[in-house]
Amino acid sequence: MPLCRICSKSVFEGIHLSDGGMIHESCLEFIQAKELEIQSEIYEQLRIKNSLTHEIERRKGLIFKFVSIFSKPDSDLTEIEEKATVVQQNINQLSSSLSSLKASAACIYDYFLTYPPDWDERRTQVAERDGKECKNCGNRDHLHLHHIAPLSKGGNNRIENLKLLCEKCHSKKHGGKHFSYELFNTETAFSKRVANIRYAIENSKWIKFGYKKPKDKGHKQRIVKPAELINVAHVWDSGSTLCVRGYCELRNAERIFALKRMRGVKVVTETPEIKSTPKKKKVPSKKLTKKTKPRKKSTPAKKKQTNPSSKMKAAIKKTPVEDMYEQLEKHDLENLELMGHDTDTND
Repeated sequence: MPLCRICSKSVFEGIHLSDGGMIHESCLEFIQAKELEIQSEIYEQLRIKNSLTHEIERRKGLIFKFVSIFSKPDSDLTEIEEKATVVQQNINQLSSSLSSLKASAACIYDYFLTYPPDWDERRTQVAERDGKECKNCGNRDHLHLHHIAPLSKGGNNRIENLKLLCEKCHSKKHGGKHFSYELFNTETAFSKRVANIRYAIENSKWIKFGYKKPKDKGHKQRIVKPAELINVAHVWDSGSTLCVRGYCELRNAERIFALKRMRGVKVVTETPEIKSTPKKKKVPSKKLTKKTKPRKKSTPAKKKQTNPSSKMKAAIKKTPVEDMYEQLEKHDLENLELMGHDTDTND
């Protein structure tokens, strides 16, 4: 659990800073109230000092010296001068306390998500540093205070990250956006982003936004139900980044998103339908085998159909003696025909 930057006690809910830190809202209110209290005491001491200084000057005048001859004053001049000295010492002590209090508050305001309460003082410091002219074109009219690294991309309100720009150059830096000539604004795009997320968390709403990872070319739309704002420590340095943890509808799981990579955060009024993704079945890996041609099924050879009469004839075989007699008969008949005898054997 993070510690409050002011009281060094653990903080669960409070004001988030752009560097990932947190402070108690009550601690910030205490500092601001203490500043007003010290400033009011300084103003009161200055009023007393002015009245004493005026009294000292009056008593040193000729008229007072002449009147004092007839009536002795209640207090001596030295007493008034001693009071004035004490009042001046009080003013110095109060001013020192106020300076140290503002310095500690400035360390917090450096990472404020909105324009900090000391924005005018920062503008005065930057104007003296930059010569009260636009750092781009040298124009001296309608000067604005510009963040070199935007708050939405991890920037801060430190003097090193601020510079003076004229209204025209400031508009170009923000893609043609029009800026009214105001020295103090109370809300930034990053603070609106945080406010929308807080509202969604408190009212159990979903948020929709564009998100861009370091390797992505553009922003991808995400719909998330935020659970809490958390600080995620950097891997490469000692800092941290303000993030939101919530249920992602796209991934169907809990995810963490950095606010500096989000764009166009909007609260979704209707609850999106969550589609349950079926579990993927494991497909067994196929072994690489040589492709073999499938064997053709052997079909039984068709038997030749033969004439049944020919089968009968083939089945009746003649003996060699019968065959010899048949040939002799044919030979005798041929000889008789040649000799002119009648071949008819019937009587």
